[in-house]
Amino acid sequence: MDESFGHSQFLQTKTQQEHLMVDLSPKTRESHDASSEEEDEEGMKILMGEELKQEEDSTHFLRSYLKSPWWKIPSILFLFPPFVLLSFIASGLNVPKFNLVLNTICVRHYASIDAPDSPRFDLFSLIGTENPLCDIPAIQSRAANLFTLDALIGGILSLIVVPRLGALSDRYGRVKLLAFTTCGFFMDELLTIFMAMNPLLLHYNWFLLGSFLESLCGGLSAATVIMYAYSADCLQPDKRKAGFSYLTACASVGMALGPFASATLLETSGSIMTVLYTAVGIHFTTLVYIRFLIPESWSSEKLVTRKQFQTTRALDRPWWKVWAPLAILWPTGPGSTKALRINLVSLAAISTILGVIAMGAAPILLLFSRKMFNWDILWQSIYRGLLGFCRLMVLLLLLPFVIWLKESKYPGKSVKVFELFDVRLIQGAIAAELLGFLGYSLSWTGSVYILSGIVSSLGIVNGPALQAGLVNHVTSDRSGEVLSACVMLHAGARLFTPTAMNTIYGATVGYFPQTIFILIIALGTIALIASLFLKPNLMNEYTEVYKNELVDDTT
Repeated sequence: MDESFGHSQFLQTKTQQEHLMVDLSPKTRESHDASSEEEDEEGMKILMGEELKQEEDSTHFLRSYLKSPWWKIPSILFLFPPFVLLSFIASGLNVPKFNLVLNTICVRHYASIDAPDSPRFDLFSLIGTENPLCDIPAIQSRAANLFTLDALIGGILSLIVVPRLGALSDRYGRVKLLAFTTCGFFMDELLTIFMAMNPLLLHYNWFLLGSFLESLCGGLSAATVIMYAYSADCLQPDKRKAGFSYLTACASVGMALGPFASATLLETSGSIMTVLYTAVGIHFTTLVYIRFLIPESWSSEKLVTRKQFQTTRALDRPWWKVWAPLAILWPTGPGSTKALRINLVSLAAISTILGVIAMGAAPILLLFSRKMFNWDILWQSIYRGLLGFCRLMVLLLLLPFVIWLKESKYPGKSVKVFELFDVRLIQGAIAAELLGFLGYSLSWTGSVYILSGIVSSLGIVNGPALQAGLVNHVTSDRSGEVLSACVMLHAGARLFTPTAMNTIYGATVGYFPQTIFILIIALGTIALIASLFLKPNLMNEYTEVYKNELVDDTT
């Protein structure tokens, strides 16, 4: 990783942020009257004077950081450990917690039966083990209902909580809010341990309280939003794609290693409690690290200024207006332009559509491979592992190399926050994903299926590219809010996407199992069409001026 993500990168970023975050007067609106040239000339004089003043103010701020030790200077490097660990635990606990909940339901089911022919065994020996007695329809049905309620609680609370936490991080700082989200994981796991140790004391529905507490604190979605917003504070606009790529790679590493580590720990210890205790310890360590070791990305003086002058409308609206945070995607006040609105809506729409595809396709790809190629767990694991490795290489090597190649070919800092290069990068990633799913639908052997997966893995580029594009269209004091609005759209899609796609696959698998891939290709084509509306070459003085007044008060 180059030095641009270190000390000098942060100082350059702060200079640019102070330089760019200047309010343009209404004279810079898109529609001008007959005297617009004179007004623009006068407005530019005012603007340049304000910029010089901002540069003078930022000089003292930068000097204060120059006197600070390296561990007190905000940097994206501080986020790598918590991002890996949070993703590691989230993926590692999926299977153990699933079996724990199922076995707890099984324990209560047989404990409630008082019949001579009921099975007699040690109830507590079921916890963390596999037992065919737990595979009966009555227990499976209760477990399915519980998991459905869990998904609904997480999805609905994400719609309400995540946008507010993102806006709060814009006003009060990233670190405190990130620590708050980590507390949710900690409380959820403590309750899970208590339920595992006392399966007959409380009803298994109390597992939903843990999900409620975790979602109330924002969950992994809010933590991801805040960490990306922190990164946006520390990076220049033209460095954010590479920086977000490294963060996404950290999440991929954690997601890949988590299941393997939890399976190994469960195998060696023979108890699921060991996995839960380890998860609690890691989350507590992560919480301490975030709260006391990560420096805030904004100075205390800057945060005071935000609290005094920023009116974040995502915090001022009633909680039941869940759609209100989306207003940031359609600014209408002074300084906004039609191109800005088109880009924000298009980027959010593309991100949501690709998120729908990712959520719905993951289980279907495994089901399809089992039906068409008779893959067992080993081959499915090899397939998933190979795709994970390819995505990781794209994020760590390919995308940074492409960005470096572009910057070396066109040296010099650009004044454009969204270039033609960004548009082509997004369109190319969408095309690669479409080509991969076309290959899935036409695969006649397992080798072609794997090759199609490798091609589709290039689509992972869209993650950091779209997030960087959204953040670059607003000022850094609104990055948490705009990312939260995008996550809100994902949360809404999560409520129905898996069920809808699984239903379609189940209805068509008997006579034409490729139907679901045709549907996914159609959705991806809509995303590709939306990318054609993206307007490149937006200038900083129009896009970085995005302030509170750009959102209409009527929303």
